[in-house]
Amino acid sequence: MDDIQRIVGEIKNANNIAMACHIMPDGDSLGSLLALSRALCLLNIKNTMYIDYNIPDKFGFLYGINEIKPYSANNKSDYDIFIALDCGDKERLGRCQSLIESSDCTINIDHHASNTMFGDYNYVDKHAAATGEIIFNILTHLDIDIDTNIAECLYTAIATDTGNFSYSNTTSDTHIIAGKLLEYDIDVDYITLQLFRKKNKKDIVLLKKVLDTLEYYSDDKIASIELKKDMITGQDYDSCETQGIIGMVRDIEGVEIAVFFKQVNENEIKVGLRSKNKYNVKDIAVQFNGGGHDKAAGFTLDTDLYTCKRMVIKKLIETINED
Repeated sequence: MDDIQRIVGEIKNANNIAMACHIMPDGDSLGSLLALSRALCLLNIKNTMYIDYNIPDKFGFLYGINEIKPYSANNKSDYDIFIALDCGDKERLGRCQSLIESSDCTINIDHHASNTMFGDYNYVDKHAAATGEIIFNILTHLDIDIDTNIAECLYTAIATDTGNFSYSNTTSDTHIIAGKLLEYDIDVDYITLQLFRKKNKKDIVLLKKVLDTLEYYSDDKIASIELKKDMITGQDYDSCETQGIIGMVRDIEGVEIAVFFKQVNENEIKVGLRSKNKYNVKDIAVQFNGGGHDKAAGFTLDTDLYTCKRMVIKKLIETINED
């Protein structure tokens, strides 16, 4: 991990910065992106935020969310620095990875243990519960006055990646940082409602369809669900709220590993893995050129859904049987 002072020095000396987070953005990636952008604006450093994916509606309350530009080859320019946020590898940036080539240097800020260190500067802290924690530390070195908007974005980042402070990645540092953010008069009740307690009717219909695909393997220690494109009606496929479903499946009594197959195209399947206790799903994801955390990981396979399920379930059964 590169020294934070060197990274802060590069940021302070920059005139024009591009930033992007990963495809299928979550609260940590978006909250970190928006908080850092707001901080740079307070320092009068020109910056532009990009993303190569639709932004889920539930994050619409975050300050600056409408300033994020959808990726387009036409809106690129030359940048002093490109900052990648919450990306274990450059492929997770989608088409935004081309910003690496159009920038003088790349700063990679992340907390995934499987990070490939693809930046010229890499600030990767696998002990951080969320990239939002790392951004908080960087902002303290940038010597800016954190405002309510920044605090709200960072609280969203941390709360999202810790399951509202319920996951095992939550540390004493997580609570200390969250406690400091509360000093900036953020509305925790409102944030919690937007992130964890707000479901529209279409999401509930989708939840039922996905749970209807539930299957068990290895004496019910493995549970799988799937989402096919033809299951969506009257809803944008990319922005469908599905991130919490796999957690529900993992929480079923007796299940040790949950797997979620999401069909992107006919021959492109995104696979999400979650584990409850002793199984390290990051190691499984790495075998399929993916990555993530010990208990939450994922990857993409360029094949049809049937073949993908057969390959992945076979590997998961092998993992269970090896125990």
